[in-house]
Amino acid sequence: MAKAKNNLADYLGELKKKEALLAYLLEKYDNGRMKNYYCLAVNLLEPEDISTMLNDIRRKDESDSDDVIKEIKRRIEERAKERAVEIRLRK
Repeated sequence: MAKAKNNLADYLGELKKKEALLAYLLEKYDNGRMKNYYCLAVNLLEPEDISTMLNDIRRKDESDSDDVIKEIKRRIEERAKERAVEIRLRK
């Protein structure tokens, strides 16, 4: 909320980026079990982190979608650890 109070236009721009990244992840890399995880990751990490990771993944052009999804999750966890962010689904 502090970001929104300081500069609403920038905050709204960041939310649009996050929305686009989430839509892309769900369209290309959702195996039916990743929706909540991607939502958490996109909300808790910076858009630049997710965007950089996706650009790297696209360059690899892996054909097995399960392997790509595992790689995305591994990279998200790695980035979250660097940022001291915990991405955990609680039941």
